[in-house]
Amino acid sequence: MLGGSLGNALAVLLRREPVESIGFSTALFACVGALSGLMALRGAGRREMLLPVAAGAGLLAMLGTEGERTDYLAHVAGLVTGLALGMWEGLCQKRKWPTLPQWLWATLAILLPVVAWRLAFSRL
Repeated sequence: MLGGSLGNALAVLLRREPVESIGFSTALFACVGALSGLMALRGAGRREMLLPVAAGAGLLAMLGTEGERTDYLAHVAGLVTGLALGMWEGLCQKRKWPTLPQWLWATLAILLPVVAWRLAFSRL
């Protein structure tokens, strides 16, 4: 959820024209990016690090470029933000840094869409 939210926010910031809608596909590509980033930091050598990132970019190319109304910028932004979050998590695991407990992440994941919907429909 965080990767999708950050990806949509990044896409909105990079866009010059007003945004009509934001979609869930950004969160999907953020998940692909997070898995790619996490797997990249588990690799020992340079090649083992680049392969998961290339696989994520390949999935983006195959699944994220279809259709006339596809938001390419949002898909790329989702992949990039997910990649950064996945690499951060991999770095935390590698260095054994403390992370937030899973119950807190789950609570944030539930609250984020609820707050977003509340804000979206309170302004109508």
